[in-house]
Amino acid sequence: MNYQRAGSRRAISKAVLVAIASLLIALSIGAVLLSNQSSMNNPKVPGSTGPSNWSSLRGVNYFWTTVVDPNRPMVVAPPPWISFPQMRENGWNLIRVTMHWNEYEVDPSQYIANMQTIALYAQQNGLKVIWDLIHQAGTSSQYVVDGEQGVGFPTFLTEPYQTPKEFWDAWWANATSYNGVGGWYLALRYEIQIVKGVNNYTSTLGYEIMNEPPIFPSGTTTGTPTFNLSGMQDFNTYIATNLRKITSDIIVYDRPYLHPDVLPGCVSEVPSCLSEVTPTGVSNVVLDYHQYDTLNLTFLSEIQAFSKQHSIPIFLGEFAPCSRTNTTCPTSQSAVEQYIYAVVSQAHSYGWAWTYWAWRIGSPGPPWQDLLNSTGEQWWLDSVLVSVQTEVY
Repeated sequence: MNYQRAGSRRAISKAVLVAIASLLIALSIGAVLLSNQSSMNNPKVPGSTGPSNWSSLRGVNYFWTTVVDPNRPMVVAPPPWISFPQMRENGWNLIRVTMHWNEYEVDPSQYIANMQTIALYAQQNGLKVIWDLIHQAGTSSQYVVDGEQGVGFPTFLTEPYQTPKEFWDAWWANATSYNGVGGWYLALRYEIQIVKGVNNYTSTLGYEIMNEPPIFPSGTTTGTPTFNLSGMQDFNTYIATNLRKITSDIIVYDRPYLHPDVLPGCVSEVPSCLSEVTPTGVSNVVLDYHQYDTLNLTFLSEIQAFSKQHSIPIFLGEFAPCSRTNTTCPTSQSAVEQYIYAVVSQAHSYGWAWTYWAWRIGSPGPPWQDLLNSTGEQWWLDSVLVSVQTEVY
């Protein structure tokens, strides 16, 4: 059966596509599990500097699931059997999969089945996967940030807190709980279930602890603000240490973000800031860095200096010439192409892996983040990215 051809027929309903995926998993997953050795017995990431082909890994961010949280419905990309052959044809070999803890809680078994569908089709199309295990964007559906309802954490954890700051202050202090169970433990339990579901697929490359972890200034004084970076490091270490017990794949951590995005002491003292949140006592860790809007080559060089100093590979997990909240986006294809060329060439010169934000459906116009147009077809931004990577690599 040609699932790609069938998927392209607009008359086929989403329900039929989901049924096809479920049938394929039922037929294939047994063979996959039998043929694949556990990554604990066959480590896919040797040494502390990442895979030998780290600098050749490139691709896009991807989000797809059939599980819908009624409190925060999300627009998904075309399913794997349609998207992944196109990605392979574009010369990509890496995807970063956005995952939402709140959706997992709606239907855990179906959610994991969806992740296994992604892992299986990625495996068949020669794509490696980095699983972004807790993707926060506005924290949870309880909050509205920058005019958009949040997503990520289940509301049963955020409900006691009136604002995102209140929640995150409690989170980094390991003071959140639900029914007497600590929030960090609940997060770990969720992440472990995902790892158990996809770790035996050869497409799985690693796991990201949390996307763009927000941190707010502590205290109410007018002096220099302080941030609980030690709390973030404790959380990263807690998750990474426990995941390392069940997987040898890379573990990715992200730099501190938000309120303000440019943290005091995290620009002029980049290596020090990043060191303060790096998981301790854990092998094969990678730092995720995101680049939007203004191209700051100096900052990229400082990230690279941190990488060399600590022998920690860099993953440019997101980049685009405009962010959702920016009102001064590039207005021409040539300006966008110049931006993409500058970032990709710099990342390649440093030996970084990267994934563009994002393979998802949008409109053919600013802010130049979406590689698919409103009908799900590829458009010129997709071609620009392919053209640039062909020139650079």
